[in-house]
Amino acid sequence: MVFGVLLSSLFINNPAASAVPNSCKVQLAVGNSYNLTLPDEQCYDSINLGSYATLTIESNVEVYSSLDLGAYSHLNIRGSHARLINYGEAYLGDMSLVSNFDSFDNFGDLHFSYSAKLENFSSSIFLNTNRVTMDFMSSVVNDGRVINQGELSIRGNIQNNYGASFINQGQLIKEDIGVFENRGLFVNQGEIRSNGTPLEPWKNTGTFENMGSFLTNNLDQITNEGEFRNTGLFILEQGGRFQNQGSFVNSGDLVINGQFDGSGLLRMQSGNLKGSGLVEADIFVDSNSTLKPGDSIGTLDIHGDLALAGLLEIEIASASSYDTLNVGGLLSLFDTSSFSFLLDEHHQISDGTSFAFIKADGFDFFEYSSFEKYFEKFSSNFFVHNLDSNLNWKIRHKNDSLFIDFLTFQVPVSQVSESSTSILLLIAVLCLIRRPKNMSSKTQRH
Repeated sequence: MVFGVLLSSLFINNPAASAVPNSCKVQLAVGNSYNLTLPDEQCYDSINLGSYATLTIESNVEVYSSLDLGAYSHLNIRGSHARLINYGEAYLGDMSLVSNFDSFDNFGDLHFSYSAKLENFSSSIFLNTNRVTMDFMSSVVNDGRVINQGELSIRGNIQNNYGASFINQGQLIKEDIGVFENRGLFVNQGEIRSNGTPLEPWKNTGTFENMGSFLTNNLDQITNEGEFRNTGLFILEQGGRFQNQGSFVNSGDLVINGQFDGSGLLRMQSGNLKGSGLVEADIFVDSNSTLKPGDSIGTLDIHGDLALAGLLEIEIASASSYDTLNVGGLLSLFDTSSFSFLLDEHHQISDGTSFAFIKADGFDFFEYSSFEKYFEKFSSNFFVHNLDSNLNWKIRHKNDSLFIDFLTFQVPVSQVSESSTSILLLIAVLCLIRRPKNMSSKTQRH
């Protein structure tokens, strides 16, 4: 049975009424348990679906003030050119369902109530440019394409399936009980963050590309069994955990103050890694990447092997405040490895001060049997900034550590002796040149 009621009277105190085109109908109401199909292009001030009602849209439909789906109601968007555009406030009631086979554009406020669901089928598009809020147990299941250019707040579930794409160009906020699972392609070009106390982890088994900012809080859990690529900013806060069982490639800015672990390799490709957290994984730092312990001054612990082909930055503020790198596995150096030591220009380093800036279970000095031979070959790859003019420095290897020592600059005794001898010889030559001629002739006569 088909049932629909079109009302011609205007609503009182309707804030969006002035924006409604004159050609639009005022209201479409579908009664409880009734079905209605809209085959032609239409625009309405409001659409209301009663409980268990079904509305099928087969063409272009615009709603300017309110779209209200009652409990257990069903909205179908399907047809050769079907498109639903919401400019006002849309409310999906408890257990309501939106099946999008074509296009659903939200330019207003869209709220998912308890267990409300949006099914975005293959080849369909869901676009949000303003605000979407998802309540407990509500869900978005995407097999097509989702584009968020506004704010998307999740207390429900988002599932991006294999073959689907989800593009975030705005804000995606995961609330305490929100669930996010990516099995397809997820691209973040905006901002991702968590609020409250997350009870469910972020899950990725597909491809996750972070080109914007991903800001976790201190209790976030992230599991990656797919491919995770960061070219933007990713911050894992203290208390947070990233479990990597897949591939993680960082070509942006990665800050680890929490725990990063798993069997997968953490690969740095033209990226930056810093933080005071714990990495229980192997790390490869390529020649265009930078590794820095601490977010400012701090210690980075790596319970794995570190292949350092890029730059290690060490900040030294005082004798008791400086960066340290602890490697629980093998630290490998290469011909492209470089070291930069930044001294605090407001704090003077004392003569004889020594800093153990690296501690490792083992070392591999490229093609050389000792660090001394490695340093002799690649000393030009070591830089010290803001060094007092009366200080000299050297790098040494002892047991399981690398040290940088600062000493007062002194000329070696051997060089002093050679200089004194040269001066005495020069004085003797000058005396011979200036000797009187008569003395010379007397000498010659002898």
